[in-house]
Amino acid sequence: TLSPGEANSTGSPEGEGSTGEQEEPSAAAATSEPTLPTVSSAPIQVYVIAQQRAWMRVIVDGRVEFEGRVVSGSAYPFSGDERIEVLTGNGAGLRIIHNQADLGSMGTFGEVVARIFTLEGIQTPTPTLTPTGMPPADTTTPTPAETPQTTVTPTP
Repeated sequence: TLSPGEANSTGSPEGEGSTGEQEEPSAAAATSEPTLPTVSSAPIQVYVIAQQRAWMRVIVDGRVEFEGRVVSGSAYPFSGDERIEVLTGNGAGLRIIHNQADLGSMGTFGEVVARIFTLEGIQTPTPTLTPTGMPPADTTTPTPAETPQTTVTPTP
């Protein structure tokens, strides 16, 4: 960045004699991955970039660090010693960078996705079936009355 009065690469001061055209970045610069700052010295680092509107919950080492809607275009850095859990309601809305490796989007649009980042690697939790309440073993079936009973019908 040039300070006022400094010359740019063409030798003219920035802003003076400019035609209003911007230099376009080279193709190599446009396709290169951004260099992200390290979050901390913790062994597990997750950088979440919100690409779309989404709900997200992040649990770091057993403590909820974030829960709510993310702002598209914002970045959310997290670091932990044992594990980082990321849950979202829109897999396409979040891009994950884990320990400086870009993993891309978590899933597809509207897909509920959960990932657990540990020292051993990345895990996708398997949903478990929760058993429903079992009916009591001793159920009695009502038996019909042997003789019909008359019912009184109210008259208006």
